[in-house]
Amino acid sequence: MVKPGCMQCGRRVGWVGIGVNLVMVVMKIVVGLSAGSRACLADALHSSSNIVTAFAIFVSRKMIAKPVDDVHPYGHGKVEFIAAGAVSLLIIVLTIVLVVASLEHIIYWPVPPPHMTAVLVAVVSIATNEMMFRYFRCVGTELRSQTIIANAWANRADCFSSLMVVVGVVGAQFGFHHLDPVAAVVVAVIIVKVSVGCIRESVAGLMDRSVPLETIDAIRNILEGVEDVRDVQNVRARLLGDKIWVEVRVLVAPGHTVSECENIRERIVRVVRGELRGVGQVMVDFDSAVRA
Repeated sequence: MVKPGCMQCGRRVGWVGIGVNLVMVVMKIVVGLSAGSRACLADALHSSSNIVTAFAIFVSRKMIAKPVDDVHPYGHGKVEFIAAGAVSLLIIVLTIVLVVASLEHIIYWPVPPPHMTAVLVAVVSIATNEMMFRYFRCVGTELRSQTIIANAWANRADCFSSLMVVVGVVGAQFGFHHLDPVAAVVVAVIIVKVSVGCIRESVAGLMDRSVPLETIDAIRNILEGVEDVRDVQNVRARLLGDKIWVEVRVLVAPGHTVSECENIRERIVRVVRGELRGVGQVMVDFDSAVRA
């Protein structure tokens, strides 16, 4: 079961991401414009994309909390993957706009060296985003949330983009005048790489990706220890949002009534959910005993 503290973090993680990244965006835009740093403005774009992903976290967590209904009998878990994929696609589009603007500066316009205040902002951003990465990764792992994990890696990528700001600004001070917009392009490449990875994970989730083989083996071992289960004939499990949906077929001794099999089913569901974290639905099918 998910720890109560982790559930509390899951409820507020979206607001934490929005608040922290909003402060970072304002600071980077102000300093980027006043210091004349294209890389710092690119970094601001990256942080603004983190605000969008944090908002996606907030919306998706609200949707996932809704109970199943007649229209959505399997719940709302896949909204996680839709949100993560849509946000990643939006980030790629915004990044392409930034790359075009940066290339125009490199090719056509003279670029004066930016002020060193951009370096200070970049250092603050690196420290902040590293802490955010560790926080989001912890929450996302505990809650099995693809959107939160995607946001964690977006914050880690922001660390590298802020590092490129340092490289671009310091290099410009030493006469490499185009290094700042070049750094902006490198930042854009980092953003696109992370976003494409998130889209790939989202597509895999929408296609009902199977859980790792180790999890299947763990479920099989749990079932073999359940009383009255003679053999485990088949185990299938897939990810549906932040939950694992399990389908099993077990063999019990001939002569069991339907009522007795129902009691066995309830024990199986209780044991699997109790010993394996993140399990949602458990479907149990019996072989021969019910027909006997």
